[in-house]
Amino acid sequence: MYKHMDMTPELLQRSRPARPLYDQIADLLRAEIERLHMGKGAVLPNMVEMAQAFGVHRHTIRQAMDILEREGLVDTRKGHDIVVAKERVHYPVFSVKTQLATHMAFTTGSDIELILTERCRDLSLVPVPEEQKCNAYQHLKHRNCKNEHIFTFVELFIASSMFDEKPEDFQQKLALRATVAFLGRENVHCIHQTMTIAKANREVAHYLKVPLGEPVARFVRVVLDSQDKAAYVGNIYYPANVIEIHMDMDF
Repeated sequence: MYKHMDMTPELLQRSRPARPLYDQIADLLRAEIERLHMGKGAVLPNMVEMAQAFGVHRHTIRQAMDILEREGLVDTRKGHDIVVAKERVHYPVFSVKTQLATHMAFTTGSDIELILTERCRDLSLVPVPEEQKCNAYQHLKHRNCKNEHIFTFVELFIASSMFDEKPEDFQQKLALRATVAFLGRENVHCIHQTMTIAKANREVAHYLKVPLGEPVARFVRVVLDSQDKAAYVGNIYYPANVIEIHMDMDF
């Protein structure tokens, strides 16, 4: 799991009066543990690997680990491994319903720039529980532009059984629309998505053309078929200035 952690050196602000590097590294590691849903017992890179990845002295990593260990987030005493020491904290969250048609209208007319399409070689990348995973996925990445403005970077995992039949639909059209059309509405058990505030890693920053570490809105969107298998899984990133949520409150 830890091989997917983003430890990009450019995420650290080294010019003064920046916060201490160890403090920044502790923040980045907290965010990565949360982003990758790393539960209790998950193994992190060792201090030498972290020092090399971040481009800092090992003592700086030791200071960051001391912070996380005092918080009870990691344990560095189990042999030579650094492990996550506690389960993820689940905070109270808002649940807001939206309509599929609203999303379709929002994305209609966008231009799709295909960046990557290949068979997924590592199913641990797919951010759903193991029991919901299909046997194989096509891994796609693309960027959406509207009126020449970039508004989203998308990473998709599409069930191979769907993709292999109609690859053009998933590469050249909106994949959510293609998924619902392929399955048929009667075979879609549910569509749900979770939005969190994340920091742009190197890839997201590059394709959205925002600074590294810039706050972005991350949606994890999942389409479950009639067998409760995740036929579509998407990591969708929006620049912060694209998202504005209006809610009418009943009283």
